[in-house]
Amino acid sequence: MRIKRLFDIVVSVVALAVGWPLMLAVAVAIKLTSPGDVFFRHRRVGLGGKEFDVLKFRSMEMIPEDSECRRLGQDPAITRIGGILRMIGLDELPQLCNVLCGDMSIVGPRPLMAHSLRPEDGKRLLMRPGITGPVAAKGAVALTWEDRTALDVWYVENWTFWLDLRIILQTVFVVLSGTNIDRIEGEKRGRS
Repeated sequence: MRIKRLFDIVVSVVALAVGWPLMLAVAVAIKLTSPGDVFFRHRRVGLGGKEFDVLKFRSMEMIPEDSECRRLGQDPAITRIGGILRMIGLDELPQLCNVLCGDMSIVGPRPLMAHSLRPEDGKRLLMRPGITGPVAAKGAVALTWEDRTALDVWYVENWTFWLDLRIILQTVFVVLSGTNIDRIEGEKRGRS
């Protein structure tokens, strides 16, 4: 686990150092094309049940809580830039800050919302949640919740450093092959 944490720190520092111009460009694009904040914060549960705010680039329209859309239970629309960011995973770049702070890992189980936790999710909380993981590596929005849980638990039970490297490579393939496109609809349904 020390190797995993060291890997997380090195990768996040290098990625932030190299990727800051891209992140700045994304932030400017969001600000110019959609009114509201650049970042979206969402409360999730991490290692040992500790709650933290996951950072993402905002990819949906900002709609006030008291709007008609919210009262009808409708999700806000994904912005034009937001659709592109989600398709290629750039909306998740700010999570490198979560990794650096120790709330997340580069690879791990998906971070869950507190109200989504079930007794069988306990094993997921034995490791830091990841920016990517076995579910994302499969481009698996079509998987059932039970299948996703099983994959995350399998990851926790079978973790090795080499497994992390394999998942990173699989995730890159998924993003480059376009398999990730379906995740927009999956996230809108609140299943990720």
